[in-house]
Amino acid sequence: MNALSFIFRAMGLSYQEVAITLIGKKYEHVKELGRFAVGLGITSSVALALIGFTPLAEVWFGTVSGLSPELTAFAIAPTRLIPILSVLLSFERAILVKGQFTRPITAATVIEVVGIAVGFVAMSQGFGVVGVTAAAVGFILGRSGANAYLVAPCSRVLRPQISQKKADWRR
Repeated sequence: MNALSFIFRAMGLSYQEVAITLIGKKYEHVKELGRFAVGLGITSSVALALIGFTPLAEVWFGTVSGLSPELTAFAIAPTRLIPILSVLLSFERAILVKGQFTRPITAATVIEVVGIAVGFVAMSQGFGVVGVTAAAVGFILGRSGANAYLVAPCSRVLRPQISQKKADWRR
């Protein structure tokens, strides 16, 4: 499951470097990069969904990966979780790195790791969810927490740039 989802998350993981390079000194390309990030996230999610929600999932896990039917059934549910969170996290990190305000990235990483651990334990021990599914839910909870946490720091970095653009427009 991790290998399959990584194929679709890899573009999002590398997007951070692209966004840092192309965002512009005054964040003049943030809107275009944001639109592209959303498009990339949706596209990768839909592509993964085409496997996760169709008989291709059984082909991938049963034939390509060689899993038993029981393990295939357990692997399909987490595969359906959305990789868009990886793209958005990379975009947020790019904004903060470009703004030289990286401390929130560390805090977001801690939130993500704690969210994964707590989510995994809660799902597996508290709700009796099978390991790989519990891990995937933990991953989504942790990644969602990190994304949500970085919204405010990103807004703080972008606010002066947006204010300057409005002032330039009024002149």
